[in-house]
Amino acid sequence: MLKVKFLGAYEGITGSCSWLWHTDSDTQFLVDCGMHQGTHEEEWKNYKPFEFEARKIQYVLLTHAHIDHCGLLPKLVKNGFKGWVYCTQATRDIAELMLRDAAKISDLFNESDVNLIKWHVIDVGGFHWNKTLRLSDGLSVVYKRGSHVLGACSVSIMWSDKDHEGLKSIHFSGDIGSQIEGNCYLPIMKDDHYPYPKSDYIVVESTYGATERDSHFKNHENRINELGSIISKTVFENNGTVLIPAFSFHRTQELIFDILAWQWKYWGESSSKDLMGALIKKEDESSTYESPLRVLCDSPLGSKVNKVYGEQLLKILANGKYQYLNSELADRLKSDEKEVARIFRDLDSNGWIYRNGHIVKCLRPEDREKKKSNQRINKNIKRYGVIIASSGMCDHGPVVSYLKEISRNPNNTIVLTGYQSQGSMGRYLLERSEAAPGNETGANIVNMSGFYSAHGDQEKIVDYIFSLGTLGADSRSARVFINHGEATSKSCLQGAIRHRADQAKQGDRLVSSVEIARSSWFDLSSGRYLEESNDRGDTLIDRLSSIEDKLSRLTDELANLQLDRVRR
Repeated sequence: MLKVKFLGAYEGITGSCSWLWHTDSDTQFLVDCGMHQGTHEEEWKNYKPFEFEARKIQYVLLTHAHIDHCGLLPKLVKNGFKGWVYCTQATRDIAELMLRDAAKISDLFNESDVNLIKWHVIDVGGFHWNKTLRLSDGLSVVYKRGSHVLGACSVSIMWSDKDHEGLKSIHFSGDIGSQIEGNCYLPIMKDDHYPYPKSDYIVVESTYGATERDSHFKNHENRINELGSIISKTVFENNGTVLIPAFSFHRTQELIFDILAWQWKYWGESSSKDLMGALIKKEDESSTYESPLRVLCDSPLGSKVNKVYGEQLLKILANGKYQYLNSELADRLKSDEKEVARIFRDLDSNGWIYRNGHIVKCLRPEDREKKKSNQRINKNIKRYGVIIASSGMCDHGPVVSYLKEISRNPNNTIVLTGYQSQGSMGRYLLERSEAAPGNETGANIVNMSGFYSAHGDQEKIVDYIFSLGTLGADSRSARVFINHGEATSKSCLQGAIRHRADQAKQGDRLVSSVEIARSSWFDLSSGRYLEESNDRGDTLIDRLSSIEDKLSRLTDELANLQLDRVRR
């Protein structure tokens, strides 16, 4: 039997964690082990004891490196977890950076706990997507490509048990990206792989399960031209500064690519091309525009993440294809794939990218130490037309200092590109812009988050569930669990899935039922919830076992202490 219990994100968005137990091989493992984020009430959940015994967990199947999916891994280790964390190399490298950064402000764990995590990198030695990895007798996992962020995956788990013939499978979507097959409109990633046609169960996220984005936002030219128009008006017509608060992981890298695309290609094709002036040849045979665009990226963690992008983005699979890279990116940059590969390597080694006077510079640690913070901030505002700064919600990091200077001037523009949680400074700015558009007492505020969202909308999630790819003839009816979303999003998505199932389109996957995930043991082999009394009994037995182990260790420590006293 394989059973599952949803421990995190079944009541909201953060804290993703699913506990699975294959009883035939007595293998317990997790899909993700994320931190709760947001309100004080949510964050308090991070301090509660795990429902499982950490020492009995053998694996964690990690879908990606966002803190709400990996943030409690160090706590898991601190509590006795000795097993392996399965993930891609990109996810491991970025998760280590994210967790070390989190350890600086966390009282749940420290950097030494992060260093004790045992990683099992899946994409080495002739790796290809959909490669089967054995976990134990009768239990295996397959990683499938995701488009959410670099390194993101979904996981399909296959198992056998003594009471049923053949294999059954459950698919965990992780965070579903926005990229669409045939329209990878965001800069970096390829599209998501779909769940196997023979999936018996599909667990999907529902962050934007109630949202249907207009096609205008799913077009890369619309996004780049919108951003370029804001830059042209603010920097060259108003003599102001564009400030873009950005998440250090993935959003910063997407913005760098979009700005390079504007500098290198789209600006020269736009109605504002005259603003950069003539291309002048210099004595050293190089060329520069009269009024080039200078861009600064001030993100301590982002500069470290850039290095991982330089190492992983152009990774090649065993079949010779790119593991992650959106094949349309080079054309959007009016460049080639070799130059794409150099972008983040140059940012890491040199700290800047230069072409025809246009520059994108990323501050490195040594750059921050040269001047006092306020002196550096003021100098940067005068020198650079566009500043990308962390953090994305404007509560921490360099962006806080930039906001103090930039937000008061109506010639400046603040561009929001990501989700702003309730109570954050970013949410305050967003609400201020919605309440008083065209505000003349401070910087103009523009919300571009619809263009940049890394989560699929309702249409994308529904298509993800029903799509069978090229193997539709050999499919099974699936039972769908909805997780990772607010109550309204889950309910709306549930209705949309049922509506699509009722239509019964040719080529669609059959869906037998759709339900909201809840935190009770569910027997995946028989398809039914287990009695809560048994659940509580298992928990009490596990807790008693833990107490016995602790008592045994304390007894040994006391005996050793008494022996030391006798020797002295």
